[in-house]
Amino acid sequence: MIGQLVGAAALILLSGAFMVWAGYAFADGRIAKGLWIATPPGFTIETAFLLIRRHDQQMGRSAPSLSIRLSQEGVVLLAGGVMVLAGYAGADWSWFVASPLILLGLPPIAVAIWLGRRDSDTAVRPQPA
Repeated sequence: MIGQLVGAAALILLSGAFMVWAGYAFADGRIAKGLWIATPPGFTIETAFLLIRRHDQQMGRSAPSLSIRLSQEGVVLLAGGVMVLAGYAGADWSWFVASPLILLGLPPIAVAIWLGRRDSDTAVRPQPA
């Protein structure tokens, strides 16, 4: 079960790395390439959240509602934007400037995970047959 959380963490970090790379491509004027690079993070981050929800389900937690999932998506987009900005800053200014921006991308992801888990402490009740 813990393997799912480790896998989710690895996918979240991979997603952030892709977004930084996309920002770097945008700064170099390679907009089309940057857009292609920014595509895989959508899949990796959604897979990470799927692994987290699967872990929570195995632990007896209920799934987040649609409105909470949409809130998570908004926070994830914010984090992705920060990571793109970090890549842009690394390419145009310096990686010394980009490093704090990369670190600023981590709290929004933690908030997104927290949003999906905060109301799921109630156990899933079995459906009557």
